[in-house]
Parts: sequence; structure tokens; C-alpha cells
Amino acid sequence: MKYIWVTGARGQFGQTLCSQMPAIEGYGTFFTDLPELDITHAIALRRAAMKHPPAIIINTAAYTNVDRAESEPELANSINGWAVGQLSMIAQAYDAWLLHISTDYIFDGKKSSPYIESDPPSPVSAYGYSKWLGEQAALKNPATVVLRTSWMYGDEGRNFVRTILSAVEKQSEVRVVSDQEGTPTYAADLADVIIKITHRLLNHSFEPGIYHYSNEGACSWYEFASAIMQAAGLPWRVIAIQTADYPLPAPRPAYSVLDKSKIKKALGISIPHWKDSLEVFIKKNYK
Repeated sequence: MKYIWVTGARGQFGQTLCSQMPAIEGYGTFFTDLPELDITHAIALRRAAMKHPPAIIINTAAYTNVDRAESEPELANSINGWAVGQLSMIAQAYDAWLLHISTDYIFDGKKSSPYIESDPPSPVSAYGYSKWLGEQAALKNPATVVLRTSWMYGDEGRNFVRTILSAVEKQSEVRVVSDQEGTPTYAADLADVIIKITHRLLNHSFEPGIYHYSNEGACSWYEFASAIMQAAGLPWRVIAIQTADYPLPAPRPAYSVLDKSKIKKALGISIPHWKDSLEVFIKKNYK
């Protein structure tokens, strides 16, 4: 038997994906994460693959602390870059697909229209650079899908939505930057798309390469925070500030909206607007 292997299974997105992953006839599922498997240990990865030969490796494992990566670039590069190269080699050895999750932060944010898949990466942070390394390593396996996403939040783990809602327990107003624009992505929507891609890959009806997926629409972090408050029915004030007023170790792209035309055509899907998916999240978790 061959397996659908999900790495990073205890992460924010990994938990969501594993909970939604259906049983697929003829294939097993293999979910791994720390402490039982560290993807930076090449021998451990190969032993895992020997016991559970993969048909598809879905890599959701990642170093995701954007600011800490500025002081830990080697660790970020190891997890987000070198380890992805190991998974890519394993995929080639087992004639398996690799589906690798990447990020909008591989772009510099200097465009004013949505980024398409062929736009050249130019990361401005150590985190973005490490994810770009991972993309290059993943694509060395011809049977690879790189799926870039943005501003993810979900039912599990820490994320921007939970941070904003936690803040109102301690203060009557929150200050959020208004000069960075992108698109929130609900993890459950992304998981649904990955499951659709998984079925297509197993049926040999999906082309390898780079794809973009986020929810539809665009907003600033300030607009996102305001919508969170509105969806939750909270009267707290959201105050718009500039990035310069809230300095962080890692620079962010000022604009990182992703064009989804390619994946919509490939899968024949429509994508929920970010406001609609936010309402679903709030109703599920806070009402």
C-alpha cells in the first residue's frame, strides 16, 4: 500500500488538513510531526518513507515565526529550504507527488496588481527567503505542486483573528497597520482545495507547477481587524496606524495579493470571499 503523507500534522494548518482528509480507497494516510519525526533529519525521513511508501507527500511543516527568522535564518533555511529538498528527493525515489505549501512573502510587495505565478520572487525577509529556497528545492522533483497562500488563520492554533479577539479582553482599542494589503485565507478552505488537488493527482489529472490560492478579495490588516470586530459583534475601536509606527524585526511586503485565475481554471472552482469565510470561522468558534 502507498500512503498520503502529511508533514507538520500538529501545526495550525496541518491539524485542519488532517481532520478534513477523507479516506481514499487504495491508499493509507500517514500524519507526522514533532517529536516523532523531525523533517530536518534526513535518515529519519528515509526510514519513515520505507515504512510508509508515499504516493503523495503534502508538506505543511514550516518555520513560521516571521520576526524570529531574522535572528535565526539558518534554522529557518534548514526547515523551510533544506528539509524540503530532502522531501523532494524522497518523492522522486518513490515516484511520488510532492505538494508543498508556500507563501505570498516570497514577493517584495512592489506591485500594485495581484501577483501571478510567473512573477519573479524577491523576498524582503529572512522568512520569505527561506520559503523561496523551499520552492526551488521542491520543484527539483518534476512531480511537484507548489501552492502559495497568504494571511492564513484557522480553527486550530494561534493566528491573527485569535490575537485580535484576545486583545479586546485586555484593552478597549487595538492599533493595526493599514498600509499592508493582502488577502486572508481560511485554513478550512485551503484544506478543501488541497484535498481536491490530491484526488486529481492520484487520478493523473492535474498539472505540476506553481499555483496561488487565498480567499477572494483584498484588504489591509486594519480592514481585516475591523471586519473581525464586526463579525464578532464587538464594539471595540480599531485604530489605523502606519507600518513605521509599529516597527518589527522583519519587513513585510506592502502588497501581496495573489491572482487565483490559474487554480480556479485548473479545478473548475469558485473561491469564497474572505469576509464570508471569516463569518463562517466566527460562527463556528465564537458564537
